[in-house]
Amino acid sequence: MVRLLNRLIEPTRGQVLIDGVDIAKISESELREVRRKKIAMVFQSFALMPHMTVLDNAAFGMELAGTSTQERQEKALEALRQVGLENYAHAYPE
Repeated sequence: MVRLLNRLIEPTRGQVLIDGVDIAKISESELREVRRKKIAMVFQSFALMPHMTVLDNAAFGMELAGTSTQERQEKALEALRQVGLENYAHAYPE
């Protein structure tokens, strides 16, 4: 189901609507906007970027969305605090 929402696979019948829009009928650029602003997906076998700190990995989506450096670092650090990972903010993934 999540792969259908992200349009990683195409529906064989029916519609997949996000905010009333059939995502099977939108352009690639419109799909990128939907993925950036309306949905998110974390893979079970996630791939962190080893050259970036845990904090930078956590903030990466906001960087792609154009969020300022200060705001994305504050929000990412708060998210790390919420899950008990703030002590690893400046560590690199293993």
